[in-house]
Amino acid sequence: MKDEIYFCADPKFSRLKLKDLSPEKRRAIRDLHSRENLHNLRLVLFLAIYGIAAYLMWTRDDLLVQIAGSASIVSAMVGLTVMVHEASHKPLFKSTALNNFVVMLCGLPILLPVSAFRTNHKGHHARRSSKVDPDEVAFPRLERLRSRSAYFVAFLAKASAFITVLPVSSVIRSDGRTRVQTMAEYTSLAAFLASLFWLVPLAAMWKLWLLPLLITAIFTQLRAIAEHGATTRGDVFTATRTIVSNRFLSFMMCNINYHLEHHLFPAVPWYNLPRIHQLLKDEYRRAGCSVYRSYTEFFRDFFKAFRSGLVPNTRLIAHEFREEACGQPAGQ
Repeated sequence: MKDEIYFCADPKFSRLKLKDLSPEKRRAIRDLHSRENLHNLRLVLFLAIYGIAAYLMWTRDDLLVQIAGSASIVSAMVGLTVMVHEASHKPLFKSTALNNFVVMLCGLPILLPVSAFRTNHKGHHARRSSKVDPDEVAFPRLERLRSRSAYFVAFLAKASAFITVLPVSSVIRSDGRTRVQTMAEYTSLAAFLASLFWLVPLAAMWKLWLLPLLITAIFTQLRAIAEHGATTRGDVFTATRTIVSNRFLSFMMCNINYHLEHHLFPAVPWYNLPRIHQLLKDEYRRAGCSVYRSYTEFFRDFFKAFRSGLVPNTRLIAHEFREEACGQPAGQ
């Protein structure tokens, strides 16, 4: 049956808790909470990639330049999205003024003020280890949608939520100073965009910003499925997934693919997440965690399960871990 082949619905393991980690590993992880601001200068690279690609696309009509430029802008936007996510957990830089300015720059191209993102994201982390339905993953949760067309529509709705839902929900959920800050950030963002549309031709705005932004939103939602789709809620070890992937993708996504590590230790800087992964690989096997070697491998399993019908609150397990985590032969 589909839930026996692709999912681990009734895991045969003793649930692991963070308190079960050895004192040595706890000390090592504590050391990995330290910040090294130099790493965060990668955001300068993302902004530079965006600027150079946009300039080349503006000045040259070659098809190759247009394709490569669009891909570069999308890559930069993905990186900036992760930087805003990182800043929602902790300051990127010790200087408050520098931090606020840099985070504002990161959020402009992707229409994502950090205060709005932070308001929504706090609940995301709280619900991930809860048995309560995590309302940030779907409205309703994607796994419950039996119709493929309904799933696709919900997927697109979630991909656009950062401009349709987040501005409203972040203001409603926040209060006091945070609400004022969020409204001020969105007002400044609206003024900035109005100026751009006034000064820059619409055709240029479309190819240099709007189209890459839409593609980035689709990629971000696909990434969200890889991180949390088809997982088992109620335990942080099983409600989140890591995709080890390759060095290039990890570099451009600032290690957000090490998402299990991020949820276990949200205060650990993004550049130390791979080291957490190496420390806890044995524990992941004991806990029945979902860890994949690549996005290709994960989405191959995901679309197999999708065609058969996704089962709510069951999780995809990488082929080689199924026997240990679920008591199923790995060759199935």
